[in-house]
Amino acid sequence: MINSTAIYISANVEDQAFEHKMRLYLQCSCNGLPIISMTRKPINLGLNICVGEKPVSYRNAFRQLLIGLRTATTKYCHAAISDFLYPPEYFKYQPFVDDGYFKYTNVWILHGWVGRNTGTGYWLKHNPDGAMACNRLCWIAHLEKCLSDDWNDPTDPPEPFATGALYSWSTPNPVISVKTERQLNKYTSITKTTVDRLPYWGEAISLRKELLGV
Repeated sequence: MINSTAIYISANVEDQAFEHKMRLYLQCSCNGLPIISMTRKPINLGLNICVGEKPVSYRNAFRQLLIGLRTATTKYCHAAISDFLYPPEYFKYQPFVDDGYFKYTNVWILHGWVGRNTGTGYWLKHNPDGAMACNRLCWIAHLEKCLSDDWNDPTDPPEPFATGALYSWSTPNPVISVKTERQLNKYTSITKTTVDRLPYWGEAISLRKELLGV
């Protein structure tokens, strides 16, 4: 097992049954890796730190991440966002430098809502996010440069690694981002590439029904 902690971040705005299913997938994929869950409402997942019902924003999600990173004691950390599904291979990766930021590039979208062009398949994510790993102290240093202590600041945060080295990694098994209507933005940038089935996760229509009942 690598020297890393999964930092789980949730605004707790999704349907509770959906989030519970997503957490079960996370626990299975982590395969014993320690989890620190940073949430707005108390949950039973690893070491839970509840920040209270702060305003929901991308900037505050970064603040939750920062608290989780400061709490962890491992050399590395992996992001674990509440509406993302991660294959086991994701948590087995160890960054090869301590002063860089590592993004997982094989990320696909599963739409949990029906609309124009959503279809019933998976869509390849453009400019993937939500799946990343980094040396913990390096991650903390970059986040501290762009975050204040004001939880009421609604503006989007600057890119924490705008001046840092960016690396990428991938495996044949993708990360899945499940987009629902309860999120800050149910839309996201996707490519024109769409498929009905993906390795490890199977058919999109079956996975969506399992997670969301639609």
